[in-house]
Amino acid sequence: MKHRMRLVIMGLGTWALASLAAWAQTGLPVQIFTKRVEADPNKDYRLTPENGPWLIMAATFSAAQEEELPQAEAQARELILELRREYNLPAYLYRFRFDYSRERVLDATGPARRFRQVRYRRGNQTEEIAVLVGNYPSVDDPKAQRDLRLIKSLYPKALSIPLRAKQGKKTYQQLAAYRLAQAQVDPEQLRQDLISRLGLKGPIFIRNNRRVLGPMGSAFLTRNPLLPDEPIRAHVIDEFVYRLNKDLPYSLLKCPGRYTVRVATFTGATVVDPEKINKVLEGKARLKSRLAQAAEMAHRLTEALRAKGYEAYEFHDRYSSIVTVGSFPSVGQELPGGKIQLHPGIVQIIRKFGAVRTAAGQLQPRTLVGIPFDIQPLPIRVPQYSPAVDYSRGF
Repeated sequence: MKHRMRLVIMGLGTWALASLAAWAQTGLPVQIFTKRVEADPNKDYRLTPENGPWLIMAATFSAAQEEELPQAEAQARELILELRREYNLPAYLYRFRFDYSRERVLDATGPARRFRQVRYRRGNQTEEIAVLVGNYPSVDDPKAQRDLRLIKSLYPKALSIPLRAKQGKKTYQQLAAYRLAQAQVDPEQLRQDLISRLGLKGPIFIRNNRRVLGPMGSAFLTRNPLLPDEPIRAHVIDEFVYRLNKDLPYSLLKCPGRYTVRVATFTGATVVDPEKINKVLEGKARLKSRLAQAAEMAHRLTEALRAKGYEAYEFHDRYSSIVTVGSFPSVGQELPGGKIQLHPGIVQIIRKFGAVRTAAGQLQPRTLVGIPFDIQPLPIRVPQYSPAVDYSRGF
């Protein structure tokens, strides 16, 4: 018994010393006697809709080459474990993809001054990895503000460029070199160098932008990206999209609930005539455009799900087609602390159609009739048609 007590006391002493070290490093108060956040290197702390609804965007990672993405994700996971283990902060990983295939820029070189399509050097799609922290009920939550100040001042080993260089590793944190250079700038030395090199005699005023925060000094509070964003009202559609969907037998517009769960997404690249899309869906025509192929795959998957007894719907807009499952009056229940508890039916669908992890640790999407589902199904608002949208857009 005495031996066990001794081990407990030693463990508490180690924990207290780690907390005191964090206090000495940041100068911010650290709560020692609080419930410890899990930090298991064998577990996958991936962001889910149950986290939040408010989180801190601590750091983002990306790779110039797609084959380097696993190393970038490995560094993000190092940071997650360090934040959990050393600072008792619930950190999560979130992967997201940017699609620039529809992006246009204003061409001011000619007299017409018109928009033109652009092609990025790294391709039309890039994937990045984010590390988010916390489960905060609101943006002004005192604990959220305290943790934000702490994160901004930290210097974690996972983000140390010199330490990673000694280990033979690169850093994949966004703008890491810029932050390092910003921390090295001496405004007074810069002023003297400018006077010497330019031969100036008058006074030069240099704004002191020297970085005094840590590598996560640009952290900020944000909503959980996996939760529906009500104020955006992205579920309100115009007449064109309404005509694309209104006559489909399993159109999402016929869903009786306010919410459903998106289980599959198929992206296109061009806008085609709605009559042509309807002919494709009816099997009377076949188009080569990516948008038409996306619509066809969504239609096939919806019918396959319906054949298995699922309440499945399809929906098509100018850029993509989706398949959803289920109908719910709300996304969930807001708990007293502000955290959202998802509807049990929504949770069941997310688990049923979400990706599975293979023995090698990779996420493998589920499939039906050879068509893949999304890696992470998400609850969304059921779209609604509003003539006011046409009016505001000048249609």
